[in-house]
Amino acid sequence: FPSHDTIWWSSKFYQLLGYNNDEIPSSFNTFFNTILHQDDKDKVEQLLWEHLYQRKPYKLEVRLLTKEGEYKWFQTSGQAIWDTEGKPVKMAGSIIDINEKVNNRISVLKSEFLLNESSKLARIGAWEVDLKTRKVSWSDSTKAIHEFPVEMAIPSLEEAFQYYPEQSRELIVKAFDETVITGKVFDINCEFITHLISYTLS
Repeated sequence: FPSHDTIWWSSKFYQLLGYNNDEIPSSFNTFFNTILHQDDKDKVEQLLWEHLYQRKPYKLEVRLLTKEGEYKWFQTSGQAIWDTEGKPVKMAGSIIDINEKVNNRISVLKSEFLLNESSKLARIGAWEVDLKTRKVSWSDSTKAIHEFPVEMAIPSLEEAFQYYPEQSRELIVKAFDETVITGKVFDINCEFITHLISYTLS
């Protein structure tokens, strides 16, 4: 790796990290051992080697230490140049500040995880129907409540209605159709048959 080669950092590179020009040494050693987050070193080293010697694309998300002492997320990418013998002789790259984007994504994932865990505890299931394709989607909690095998394909809308006894089925179908036509929200209580009970009865 280019630990002893000449490396140049632009003014923008320094600025994104909160530094003035040349305030810290522009070297691979500084980047790898001082700025780069410890948990990102292996993937940077691996992808850099694959790019230089296998010519795979070099583009990934990493955490870099700013002058303020906090790590921020950046997208780093680069492109090498090889000589006639196939040896890497030069590489240029860039970093893009994606800290807000990544943190928002992490927050969404955390929220989805907490919602899913809360739903499991509260036995609350969610479902969705694409009215154009009539494709049904069930959350993991909905599958669990229905005692539905994880590996099985989610039933169609018509099949899903069959999990309700006849009297409840008429109620849920009527409420569903009315919502589709008028947009009116429905909130009803009705009985349903789990997949295991349905399988046993059949």
